[in-house]
Amino acid sequence: MDGLPVTIRLLDPPLHEFLPHAGPALQALCKQLAKELNSSQAIVKGRLEALREANPMMGLRGCRLGIIHPEISSMQARAVFQAASHVVMARGRVFPHIMVPLVGSVDELNCQVALIKQAAAQMTFGISRDDAQAKFLSFYITNGILPADPFETLD
Repeated sequence: MDGLPVTIRLLDPPLHEFLPHAGPALQALCKQLAKELNSSQAIVKGRLEALREANPMMGLRGCRLGIIHPEISSMQARAVFQAASHVVMARGRVFPHIMVPLVGSVDELNCQVALIKQAAAQMTFGISRDDAQAKFLSFYITNGILPADPFETLD
C-alpha cells in the first residue's frame, strides 16, 4: 500500500463453500458449534444446511452477504483500516479504496458504505499497544500530544 492507491475488494464467496457437505466432518462441526453456541446440534445443522443454495454464484454473496451478515463486511473493513494504520505508523502513506462487490442497487451500496464508515470511525484512534509503546507513546505523552497512556486510561 505504501504511497500507492490500492483497491481492496471485500470477499464475497458463497458461505457453503467453507463447510463440509456431509459425513463425520459435518457432524464434528455441528457438535463443536453447538457446544460453543450453547445450542443443539440439530439447530446448528439446520442453520448450516440453510446456507446451501441452488445457484450460489448468484445467491447470497457480495454486498447481499454483507447486508444479511454485516459482521462479515465490518470485520473486513476493520482489517483494511488496521493494515492502513500500520503503514501510517511506519511513516508510510496509504490510499486504500474498498470495493463492494456485486452491487445491484444504490440502496445496497449505501447500506455497505454506512457499515464501512462505521468501521472506520471505530478505528479513528486505532493504535497497536506494542508498536505505540515501543515507538512513539512516550514522546506523545512527554510532548503533550496525549495527556496519558491511553492503554491505562481508556477502557
